[in-house]
Order: sequence, then C-alpha cells, then structure tokens
Amino acid sequence: MPGGDHENSKIPGCNWQVKRAIRLLLIAGVAVSTVQSKESEQDQGLQSKLMLVALGPMPPRRYSEDTKRGDAAMLLPMEGEVPPNQLYYRVSDNAREASGKWMPFPLAFNNTTAMKSVKAGVELILHRKLADGYEPYVTIPELEVGMRHVVFLTPSSKGKSKHRPWFHGPQVTLVSPDSAGLTGKQFMIKNLSGKKVLHAFGESIASIEPGDLLAYRRSQSGVLYRLAARYGDKRHIIYNMAVRIDEESGAHLYALYDARAETNAGRSVGVFRMVVPVPGS
Repeated sequence: MPGGDHENSKIPGCNWQVKRAIRLLLIAGVAVSTVQSKESEQDQGLQSKLMLVALGPMPPRRYSEDTKRGDAAMLLPMEGEVPPNQLYYRVSDNAREASGKWMPFPLAFNNTTAMKSVKAGVELILHRKLADGYEPYVTIPELEVGMRHVVFLTPSSKGKSKHRPWFHGPQVTLVSPDSAGLTGKQFMIKNLSGKKVLHAFGESIASIEPGDLLAYRRSQSGVLYRLAARYGDKRHIIYNMAVRIDEESGAHLYALYDARAETNAGRSVGVFRMVVPVPGS
C-alpha cells in the first residue's frame, strides 16, 4: 500500500537493521550456551562419588506400657542413641542451586546407601537439623577428583557414652577403593573396632589390629573363597562364610565396628558388608 511504502521510506535500511539485531541476539545466545556447557563440563570434571555410612551399636528396644489396654508400644530412640538419618549442607555461591539453600545428604546406619556426587578438592561441612536451625555435625575432608569414596562415621571419644554415643560429632574414616594402594583389589576389610581380630581369607590368615586395613587381590574370578573372623580370648566368631569374587561386580568392602552384645547376637564386634559398584554403574 502507498501509505506503507511511504512509512518505510522514512527509515532507510530498516529490514537489514532488524536482521542484524536478530543475528547478534542469536550469536550472543549461542555464546552463553557454550559458556554454560563448558562450566557444566568443568563441574562434572571436579566431582567425586561419596557414600556416607555410620557404624555403631544399636540401642536396645524400649516399650511404654499402656495401663488401660495392657499392651505396650515401642518407643523411638532417644536423641544421640542413633545418628541422624539425614544431614545437610549449605549450597555455595558458585553452585547451580540457589545460594544459601540447605540440601539433604543421606546417612545410612550400619547399612549401605547410594553414592552421591560431591565437589572434589574442598571440605564438606555437614550439619544436623535442630528444632531452631542447623548446627555443624561433621566435616568431610577434601576428596580427590573422579574417585569413589566410602566415609565411615563412628562414635568419637567424646561420644562414647553408653547410652548416647552419637550426641557429639563422630570420628571420620575414609576408604577410597580407587586409591593407588587399593586399585585392583577384590576384597578389603577395615577394622574400626577396638578389638584385635583374627581374619582368614582363603588360605591367608592375618591379625588385624584396631585401625588396620587389609586388602587382597585374587586372579581367579568366579571362585568361592572362605571368609572367617574371630576376636577375643574365647575366639568369638564374627562370621564364617564363603564369598564369590567376581571382578565384573565390584570389590567387596567389609568394616568391623564396636557393637552392643545384647543387640548384636551376643557379639561386641559388628560387621558391615558391601560391594563397591564398578565405575559407571
């Protein structure tokens, strides 16, 4: 229409200016996307895998009597009798999540849980949740990049109260199956108890002092190996069994810890068992 042509003639080159602006916006969008992609790849490259497991005595069961009905209900553990089932960490300023947000971190008790990706090369301060906020509970040391780590929490000397061993912050023990000394080992055992343990793996017999870590490499896959562990003058049996070593399924990791005999089948040393998943599984 004449009116339309007249209006366009007032702004020479209007079409190419619009197209140029669109091209600049597209280029800027691609550049931002590329930067974000590189930052994401960099974040992935600085990650480690972490499993957090608390090991310690199970509290005795307690029941409240109902005088009206004549039966009893099982009471929940008192504070400090068991570790928190979940800890929390504050998201840092450079994280993808909102800064200052509290994120949960699973904590298993005498059991396995999933491995979680964490930032490597920095300490991780985990808090427990209270009625009026959060307080620091345990600090996980810096973890190496690209490795799997199992962190065991055990009652510290402060927390070794008979009734409330987890009231204070626990002791931290790190086992890294991908470390130089453990790579390729199919069986590992860490003694976190206060007892010296006599241990048999196949034809090998060794005495494991408190704090010791033993690891074995076996060339034969799919073969059953005898496992046995005893402690004390009376040689109380912790376990006596057979395990199949299979390189494709991952390494076996055992941990011994102080237990309460009345809640651990009469044994004062408990055992935690897991198969460390192979990388990428």
